[in-house]
Amino acid sequence: MLNILSVLSWLSIPRSGAYCAAKSAEWSLTNALRLELGPQGTRVTALHVGYMDTDMIRRVLAGLSAGVAGLYPQAA
Repeated sequence: MLNILSVLSWLSIPRSGAYCAAKSAEWSLTNALRLELGPQGTRVTALHVGYMDTDMIRRVLAGLSAGVAGLYPQAA
């Protein structure tokens, strides 16, 4: 079994709480299934996918380095 996860199962960024929580729960499920199904010979693992270089990601990364206000300039 292969679960596709996100690096946001380990990291958190502003305004992504629900997404990060869901990915963290999926990571916990993967670990629990590994323990439960492993003795029967079923391999369970996860692939933690990073991000692609897109305009949106560049804005997010620039905002993180500028602080939360930089993420959403209209809210500043």
